[in-house]
Amino acid sequence: SSVIQLKHVCESVSENYYNALLISKAPEMLEMLQKVLKINKHHNFNGHLINEQVAQLIKQATELWKQT
Repeated sequence: SSVIQLKHVCESVSENYYNALLISKAPEMLEMLQKVLKINKHHNFNGHLINEQVAQLIKQATELWKQT
């Protein structure tokens, strides 16, 4: 029983660590997506669906960031 509890605690700590790491990289990822979108638009990349998805992801991430 205590071994199972310890395993659960370790899993929670690991999950929290990886969530924190992902969150810490979010500004860099958002910046990279903005660069990709800008380059795609500049070169008239025909992947409109990808550009729309990137733009939507940027919008959602920015809105979430403003709420925190």
